[in-house]
Amino acid sequence: MTRFGSRFSFDDPAELDGLDALPAGITLVQFRRRLDDERYHRLGRLLAGRPEIGLRVFASPDITDLEFLRFFPALRSFQVDAMWDRLSNLDGLRHLPAELDALGIGSTKRPMSLAGLARFGRLRWLAIEGRHRDLEVIGDLRTLETLMLRSVPLDDLALLTSLDDLTSLDLKLGGTTDLRLLPRVGRLERLEIWQVRGLSDVSAIAEVRTLRLLFLQALPQVRSLPTFDGLTNLRDVTLHTMKGVTDLTPLAGAPALETLSLIAMGHLEPAAREPLIGHPPLRRGVWNIRSMRKTYEAHDVLPIAPEPFGYADWRAGVPYRTILKAWLAAVRIGLREIDGRMVVDPDRRAPAAQTK
Repeated sequence: MTRFGSRFSFDDPAELDGLDALPAGITLVQFRRRLDDERYHRLGRLLAGRPEIGLRVFASPDITDLEFLRFFPALRSFQVDAMWDRLSNLDGLRHLPAELDALGIGSTKRPMSLAGLARFGRLRWLAIEGRHRDLEVIGDLRTLETLMLRSVPLDDLALLTSLDDLTSLDLKLGGTTDLRLLPRVGRLERLEIWQVRGLSDVSAIAEVRTLRLLFLQALPQVRSLPTFDGLTNLRDVTLHTMKGVTDLTPLAGAPALETLSLIAMGHLEPAAREPLIGHPPLRRGVWNIRSMRKTYEAHDVLPIAPEPFGYADWRAGVPYRTILKAWLAAVRIGLREIDGRMVVDPDRRAPAAQTK
């Protein structure tokens, strides 16, 4: 058995045999190998009294259907993914309660029908990956609050306009290049768009008045950002590998913007931040542009927290090569923000000390 934070993973089915209770703080139990009925029954009993714990089945070499879900009639959260050429159907989802709260379905070699999802009338969280049939059922899941679509082709966003309660939307590795209906999708507070090939126009984002967090990544055909003057709730923006965006002036129009992260934006010069100088709410910025030297120069232009690692030494005239060597060593140990500065994490020992 292995624990990763709040995840509990069974590496060997036999590990279930002596387990009488699941540890506190666990939110997800996951396994890869098929269990016999007795072990499925045992795991079902362990989960029955812990509604906060979800179940995940992934990358299994021997699970071909979901009929084992008959042992989990009270489950509130279920995910099945990385089952590309193994899973034959989703029929076993019928064993899950109609009150299911969260569901994740990964990509499969043969598209599966999603029609069975219609019975989950209280579903709040849904993640779909890959090409599946009967996508229109998503529009009938009116209680959805979070929707994550990965490699799911859509003509436009019409399918989502009936989801009045939706507050979080992810479009990743495909989706649609037509965002014109985005302002009519739910009450979005969080929007993440990542590597949607062919997407060039993101102007519709400017009409999503409820938006609080925006994350855009790897959209090379997007050459400009819309004006954000009307987004009075927007607090946090991340631009990651947005190589076509060179003008940050539209971000200065966001009246409530507090945090700006520019990650892997090596094409930007430090001066690109000048339009944000004097923006009163902006208190935090993460600059990852080309080199530590460029990052320091960007901090000179817009000196907001956190101060980059080694910045004070750079300003004091310490040779850049020395600073860079110290930074590489610090990354291996771990960095942490303390009093507005990025420093070596004092709670983590150096790798050399850990081997003694």
